[in-house]
Amino acid sequence: MDELTNHDVTTVPLELFDFAFCRRLNKKAPELNKEFKEYIEDLQQLAIKENWGTPQGHQKYPVLHNYIWHTYMRIAEEYNDAVTPEERAKKIPMRDGFACFNTGLFTEEFERIFALFEQNRVPDRQPWYFLGFVPESDRQLSRFSPLPERANYFEDPGSLIFDYRLEIRPNKRHILVDNKDRLPQEYQAPDKYAWLVQHFEGAVNNAQRRLSENFKLAVPQYYRGRIQLLVPLYLTGNRQPDLALAIERDGDVYQARTCLTIDMAYNNARLIVKPQSDWLQPA
Repeated sequence: MDELTNHDVTTVPLELFDFAFCRRLNKKAPELNKEFKEYIEDLQQLAIKENWGTPQGHQKYPVLHNYIWHTYMRIAEEYNDAVTPEERAKKIPMRDGFACFNTGLFTEEFERIFALFEQNRVPDRQPWYFLGFVPESDRQLSRFSPLPERANYFEDPGSLIFDYRLEIRPNKRHILVDNKDRLPQEYQAPDKYAWLVQHFEGAVNNAQRRLSENFKLAVPQYYRGRIQLLVPLYLTGNRQPDLALAIERDGDVYQARTCLTIDMAYNNARLIVKPQSDWLQPA
């Protein structure tokens, strides 16, 4: 089998599990077998410590799993959009039967962390075999020079900053009716809709005032190829927000078409950078 290179491979699958076989199977030594969730646990140990969410089902670190899954997807999109082999190699270089991508994470020593793959020699399977997460000093990465870039989510840094001079206009019906399951329990009763609208309008006005005092409260997220800003929304009077309002600039206003739970918002925001705002933290 010929070795895969960026000259030959012009597109890659958008799903990580279609790109690579992400388990370790060793019939001779079953104790060495490894599931992808265990690789994620290894990455958690390797990377700078942060809150990667409350365990859910078989996922011990659900936010980190989501982060890696979508980071690869964005890098694959950039790879597929690249025109030349040199541009593709900036995202997923393929050389000597190996490939890698930049996770965007760092070790405690601020070494970049990469996902490393070896070409899969098993026919009719994924083209690559996942070897694990490694720091940039790992000798296995010596064949790649330069090392690949991290995922890029925006071209205009100004899109990450809230313009306090612009009005927020929410789609109330979509947020309060279509997504009512994301609201606090006491706000989901259908006979309280008029009361809910009043409270929601007050919460949006309050959010606008908070942002005019501190625009850094708006946290950027990447969603379906676009940059949006997440705004804390306080409905119940708790010290922590109940929801995150997702707003997107449209001309000279911000349109708010949906709301997210705090966990959903953190998952989306973490793709770009670790949120520094106190209000947006995973459970």
